[in-house]
Amino acid sequence: MPADRGRQAPRGGAFVARRFAVKEAAYKALLPVYALTWQELWLERAPGPKGRGSGRPVLVLAPATAAAVGRSTELHVSISHDGDYTSAVVLAARTLGGPRAT
Repeated sequence: MPADRGRQAPRGGAFVARRFAVKEAAYKALLPVYALTWQELWLERAPGPKGRGSGRPVLVLAPATAAAVGRSTELHVSISHDGDYTSAVVLAARTLGGPRAT
């Protein structure tokens, strides 16, 4: 579970748009191997230079989903926004030596 779920932070339309864009991109990246549901994936921030969550975005899969997708699969995410527009790209990559999808 994400560490920040207990905090109540102001969430505007841009916050929701970024989360939706990331989940949609992850769904499309994994679709040949696994069909995600919206509850099986969440977005967190890696610790930044001062230990706060201000680092790069990190995708986290629910444990059962991670097992089904394969532990050797890495998800890389890039999020961008400008004014009213938000975009996200997710790259799903298998590490060398990992099991192949059938």
